Amino acid sequence: MKILHTILFASFVLTFFIAGASARDIEDVYYEGLELLDEGKYQFAVSRFERVLRADESHYEAHVALIETRHVIGELTEEEAAIESALQIFGDERELRFLKARLLFDTGRYDEAKLILAKALEESFDVGMRLYHSKILWNTGNRDEALGGFSAILSYANANRGDLDARAHPEKYTEISKVWMYVGEALVYLAERSDDLYQDAQKAFLNAISANERNYDAIVSLGYLYLWNDLDVDARDRALSVIGKNNHHPGANLLAALCFLAKHNRPEADKHFVELETQNPNLMEFFVFRTETALGNEDYDGALELAGTALGIDPVHPKLRALHAVCKFMLGKTDEFEAEMKQMIEFNPSASDIPRELAGVLNVHHRFDEALAFAEKALELSEFDWRVYVHLGDAHFRLGDLEKAREAYQIAYRRDSFRNRLHTRNKLQLLEKILGFDRRTSSHFNIFCPIKEREVFGRLATDFAEEAYRELSAKYEFEPRTPINLELYDWHNDFEVRILGLTGVPGILGVCFGQVVAMDSPTARLAFSGGSGRPDTVWAKTLWHEMAHVYQIQISRGRVPRWLAEGMSVYEEWNRNPEWRREMDLELANAYNRKDLLKLANIDSVFQTANIMFAYYQGGEMVTYITQRWNGVRTLKEMLERFADDYSLEFVIENVLSVSVEEFDEGFRTFVGEKVGSFNVPKLVSAEEFDDLDLAVEEKQDAHAAGVIALNHYLTGNKGDAEIYSGLALMWDPKNIEARVVRAHLAYERGDIDSATLLYEEVLAGGYRDFLLELRVARIYARTGNVRGAEQMFKQAIESFPYFVGEGNGYLMLAQFEEVQGNQKRALDYYEKYLAIAESDYEVRTAVADIYKSLGQPEAELHHRKHLLWMWPFDSQLHLRLSELCDAAGDSELRIKHLELAIACDMEDPAEIAARIELGGLYLQYDRLFDCRDQIERVEFLSGGTLPAEAEELKKKLRERADELGVNIDGPRPQ
Repeated sequence: MKILHTILFASFVLTFFIAGASARDIEDVYYEGLELLDEGKYQFAVSRFERVLRADESHYEAHVALIETRHVIGELTEEEAAIESALQIFGDERELRFLKARLLFDTGRYDEAKLILAKALEESFDVGMRLYHSKILWNTGNRDEALGGFSAILSYANANRGDLDARAHPEKYTEISKVWMYVGEALVYLAERSDDLYQDAQKAFLNAISANERNYDAIVSLGYLYLWNDLDVDARDRALSVIGKNNHHPGANLLAALCFLAKHNRPEADKHFVELETQNPNLMEFFVFRTETALGNEDYDGALELAGTALGIDPVHPKLRALHAVCKFMLGKTDEFEAEMKQMIEFNPSASDIPRELAGVLNVHHRFDEALAFAEKALELSEFDWRVYVHLGDAHFRLGDLEKAREAYQIAYRRDSFRNRLHTRNKLQLLEKILGFDRRTSSHFNIFCPIKEREVFGRLATDFAEEAYRELSAKYEFEPRTPINLELYDWHNDFEVRILGLTGVPGILGVCFGQVVAMDSPTARLAFSGGSGRPDTVWAKTLWHEMAHVYQIQISRGRVPRWLAEGMSVYEEWNRNPEWRREMDLELANAYNRKDLLKLANIDSVFQTANIMFAYYQGGEMVTYITQRWNGVRTLKEMLERFADDYSLEFVIENVLSVSVEEFDEGFRTFVGEKVGSFNVPKLVSAEEFDDLDLAVEEKQDAHAAGVIALNHYLTGNKGDAEIYSGLALMWDPKNIEARVVRAHLAYERGDIDSATLLYEEVLAGGYRDFLLELRVARIYARTGNVRGAEQMFKQAIESFPYFVGEGNGYLMLAQFEEVQGNQKRALDYYEKYLAIAESDYEVRTAVADIYKSLGQPEAELHHRKHLLWMWPFDSQLHLRLSELCDAAGDSELRIKHLELAIACDMEDPAEIAARIELGGLYLQYDRLFDCRDQIERVEFLSGGTLPAEAEELKKKLRERADELGVNIDGPRPQ
């Protein structure tokens, strides 16, 4: 109470002091307010300016400073009240009229703002007044008149350079800095028609900053120029230079967040978003970002709410009006969309914003034909809108029309190469490369492949794509629109540009746009692990996954939800090859135990987060659940057909599956519980259960609760709290098993193996089952020479959780034990079980194939050689061995194919000569006489002009057969 009285007394003294303060005292408080404003301590600055005005309401500068502070933090109602208060005291003062016009512009009251600005401009020229007057003309469709106004600003700056030199007029540095900032803004608008002016805009912003290094708005504007020009690091540095002085500046925090997002650094971006939301949640650019993000996550209701909130502040904001209408369209509210479209055009006859933004969103959602239509509509409204050509190019590119895509991108780039320097330039460069690829056709595909890979990967991918087409078309009773473009990239950066227009997304393997499938070649996926130089992914799995998307997208007309699309493709992977399962069963068990399984209502948004791989996996499990409970793939197809008719998720679930969304989630949870219920995995608890346990510890000194909390802290990496809570549990119950498990794990990690072993053995003797604990005990036994004990514990760990294939897993350890004891058959059994889960372990699969070769088991060997081919097809020795296996199986055509593939790979001359002689002999058997001749000629070249004896014999047989058939083998090849 004494402290409170002291604070109240101090407040009273300060108020009394201000009321009776001298002019000098008042100025001190005013300048203190300016410093606080500069440092971003906005509410403190507001309080200082208000104190000054309570002491002296005629202090003009304090009025202006208060208005500016309210403006920075988006307190628009308070800003307007401050402006009106100042106008009552100072009358029609010009600067106050400008501030009012600016506020009216920010709140969409253009007619009122225009009256104020027009009247002021009749009196005399003013850069700020002219800028906002021109912005209004621009936003209402009077583009030529607006450009005249922006040009007048530039002419003013050129004619008055002497007066705008802050070094010559240091007393006017603040005013001069603002003028140059306004000039820069005008030049940005002018650059829409002549992008050379962006350089002049940069110079203007630099002049503004040179005149006043505390002009943070100018620094942020310059940062955006850098960001548009693909200089995101420079842009970020500008933003951080402001934040270093004023870490609360809203504009700088938004710019910094966008720069970090450009580098895919979401955690750093989020820090700045949080700061921005704290300081000025009403910033229109922030609303734009959040609305676009929600749209990207297919959260149309959330996007609509955000856009609606923003329009409550500025009802005529072009971008947000457009996004609001887009949300209505995506929600199927066609009449409301048309009404908003009509209103927008009435307000601005050349407003292409709505159809342009809709074209962009439709492109993202694979509705390319509709995107083309809306892009054309946008061009009817404004042929100068370069952004439309970007969306037009994207639609053509994703439909596979490369020439039309290039034409559209070229127009966009010519119209504004500055803002198109990143995405559009990248896509144009990529198109030139793709159009230079080898192009071949098959029954249903146009294949674009780097020339150096066409004879190996291009051929294999084509055959596999045709296999997928045949199987999936029969399965879904649907023939997709063809030809399908299949694009194969040997450089991952090119593939990234194909998807997003920029690089920096290394985790993506393939993409499907409905009639275009693009993916990395194995050479783009090299993972140099242990010097092996082999990829850690399976290209065939990726291609099958993307081919499944062709059916979902085309059947649903691009309206398939993300969870169903990815879930169906993952499901089809599993059906094509059980070894292609994405084994995330531990994560599934954890999510089940923590009651964190993804819900249908929000799973799509998870695909935009770091938890994307689990969303893929759970999507696959959801589709498996649907097929097992509801009539297989027929149900999946029916769901796709309903989505094609624009029905909502809720409608499709209720009408096709006859359950509600909530009932589906409940049923799926039961399905998962049946799967993971037999797993002995460390048990995580839900957030609610954790809170209840924490309360039990606090109120009841519950040893069991403390032990469970300790184990959960340990499993989530919080080892300090794990030690504390395990100590409490053992103090209250020395036999608490969870606490003893935690203490055993902590001892193990400290290297205190004796203590860990003793504790582990005690809890195991008490019946505790947990694969992690069992694995650790097995490793301890193996390290200390207790082979029998290690074998028993590895087997027990596998029984507890059969899907662990990480380092030190039981399968490989047991296989090694069996090999040492000479039990190769049992070793192979463990290897097989391991590879059924860890399908991308190239080295182990190679070793297993070699074992089967040594045992004379060609069918088993062939199985594993095929899997190796699905990972790395450029191994000539692999193809030669596959050719031998095909020969043994009596499949001559496949034998020929693998010999051809072996030769297309890099081979040493002696091996290539032998392979070509063998291939020539096979060609001769099938009367492919000219192919045989070509091989003999190539052998002669490789042999330095002298044919080996085997080739001479083959040449003799070729001539004999040619004579029999009456073919002139020395003549040109028949067409």
